[in-house]
Amino acid sequence: MLGRAKDVREYIKRGEDSAFVQVTLSSGNAAKPTVISRKIFNSDDGPAKNEWKLNGVITNQTKVSETVEGLNIQLDNLCQFLPQDRVVEFAHLSPCELLLETEKALGQQELYVQHQELMGAKASIADLERQVALETERMQRLKDEKGALERDVEKFQQRQALLKQAEALQEKLPWLMYDAAREKTAESKQVLTEAKNSVRGVGGAHLHAALWLFPPLGADCHHLAPLRSWLPSKQRWIP
Repeated sequence: MLGRAKDVREYIKRGEDSAFVQVTLSSGNAAKPTVISRKIFNSDDGPAKNEWKLNGVITNQTKVSETVEGLNIQLDNLCQFLPQDRVVEFAHLSPCELLLETEKALGQQELYVQHQELMGAKASIADLERQVALETERMQRLKDEKGALERDVEKFQQRQALLKQAEALQEKLPWLMYDAAREKTAESKQVLTEAKNSVRGVGGAHLHAALWLFPPLGADCHHLAPLRSWLPSKQRWIP
């Protein structure tokens, strides 16, 4: 406490077997002060032995400490009790530590307790701020991932639409081939009809020569026959 010795036996005068300390404290009643005494016995086979008395009655250190605390005496608070050998320690207290010791020295502990509660609340706020920052970062990361997934989904939907369109066009291709062949056949028939009309009355030999000029017409009609039988079966698949 005083900062002069590590072992209380060092306070025993050399050549003596014991030391005696007594202090009188004000209890608020001048007629009944609080008297605390401590007798320290030297011991060579172990730690020092102590005899505590409170108002002349033998007691223990715990009871003495409770009595001192009840009088709001803080022997470990350098703002309230400053031994000469601990002045340097007091000078090295930081502003925050000095504030806390001063609050404790003011008494009733209420101000100190409120300060501790404020410090705890501040620490909680700092923890919440860190948590909010982490959650904000996580939310932004999820938004970015969601945007990437949405773009992938959009590309997939476009691909599916193109595949469906390609399939529909593939189904429609025979119809287009049929329409083209039918138009070609109609044109051939028209040419044949005009040729017949132009050579009518010329003679049988000339008519036979004119018909010989249009052999593809028969071939076109021959190839159209399978398409006529196949297309009705596929009509339900064509949009």
